[in-house]
Amino acid sequence: METSIRCQQHQEFLVQYIFFQQKNIKFGCVECISELQDENQSVNIFKNILLLHDRPQKLLSQISNIDDQTLQFYSRFHKKTVSIITQAFQNWENNMRNFQKQIDNIILQQKGFVEELIANYKNTMQQLSHEIKFEEFQNLIKEFGTANEKLQNDVLDQISHKITQHFESLDKNNAKQLNESLKRIKQEYLKYQENINLPDVQEFQNSFQYMIKSTDDLHSQIGKSLNFVNQMNSAIIPNSYSKYLIGLIKNKLNQDIKQIKVIYLGSRDGLNGQSLWNKIDGKEHLIYIFKSKNPGNYVFGSYVSCKVKQDLNNWQSDESLSSFIFSYTHNEIYPLKQSERQHAILCQPISYAVWIGMSGNIGICNDFINGQSYLGSSYEWDKFENKRSSHLFGGDTPNIEECEVYELQI
Repeated sequence: METSIRCQQHQEFLVQYIFFQQKNIKFGCVECISELQDENQSVNIFKNILLLHDRPQKLLSQISNIDDQTLQFYSRFHKKTVSIITQAFQNWENNMRNFQKQIDNIILQQKGFVEELIANYKNTMQQLSHEIKFEEFQNLIKEFGTANEKLQNDVLDQISHKITQHFESLDKNNAKQLNESLKRIKQEYLKYQENINLPDVQEFQNSFQYMIKSTDDLHSQIGKSLNFVNQMNSAIIPNSYSKYLIGLIKNKLNQDIKQIKVIYLGSRDGLNGQSLWNKIDGKEHLIYIFKSKNPGNYVFGSYVSCKVKQDLNNWQSDESLSSFIFSYTHNEIYPLKQSERQHAILCQPISYAVWIGMSGNIGICNDFINGQSYLGSSYEWDKFENKRSSHLFGGDTPNIEECEVYELQI
């Protein structure tokens, strides 16, 4: 419960602020603030002023020996965090429930559409059966089977003769009448198919894409508000492995990671080279994660610390030697060779979506299907034989099903 205290200098106002002046602490009101501003127009007077009921982390700024990185970490917490996240979730939940209604509607539409098609199909088959007297033919076949079991040869001959007559009647006058009937049935069937209206799913597709983006935005808001700096929320690798990768990167850089942001998802942004480069151009400290459609669904990727540029059309060097390739499938890490630091990554979007290391330790073409892997040429691998390898992909080509790219803010 907030306390109401009258300002000693301005009794008509309540105390709202605490003034830190060296080792002296004074309490003041809005009028005190106004007077200080008039006296110190060129000085930031608010640096040493706190609201009486301010956030606890704001108080840390007045303690001289708090570590800067620790102070920065807590400064990102806000008293409105819970309400912001709650409101963001409620908006997302409302969107999802509206989307659920769309799903129910599209199911009903598709069900009605399929039922109409099946009814037309059954009607066509009934007409066909009627025209060729299919039921009579089946009865003759049953009689033939019964006579055959009883070894009634004379009856078999009679039934065989009836079956012959059946076909002769259908083939009468070169099957002219039958052909006309079958053509009529065919035309009716095709006409129905032409006139039937397919359910419009474009709005549903747009809503689906919006839901994906809405979910990404929610996770981004939660991550930003709650200061989730060490999680990627990947759909390809588990959270435990993403933490392992982040820890490895932090150790290599000897720096903390302020934020992790997903900047590209193949399933959301389009699984092609240009879409990828449009998202990553000019960025650095990127984690690429790939999932292959090859047997075994191999998962692999890379962390590249240097900045990537669309217009460079050349290699980027990693002087920090912090870049590495990883295989989640094999649980292996392949660090950049010191002698190959100038070949960390190739920036050549006209030819490749991703080309990491000389000869393509990870080489993925713009279609995300073709490519190659000379793992070991620029990034360490003890089984390197100076030839193409299926070790990362599980096949001769990458054949990528999904790609995620995360940007680390250092």
